[in-house]
Amino acid sequence: MNTLLQLFRDKTLIIVAHRLQFIKDMDQILLVKDGEIIDEGDFNHLIRNSEYFQALWNQEIRHSSRA
Repeated sequence: MNTLLQLFRDKTLIIVAHRLQFIKDMDQILLVKDGEIIDEGDFNHLIRNSEYFQALWNQEIRHSSRA
């Protein structure tokens, strides 16, 4: 992922991610639920302010700890 980010540095890159760990370092994240953007910001903003994002993150952490 870092190689990809270096390749597109200073460019707009749209990434669709189901694993939140892949988007932790993105400048801007659009949070989509049921086809609508419900929040936006960087990872820290969303983890502090979005209950939906927090729930997704907690679910991913629980899932990855089982693997």
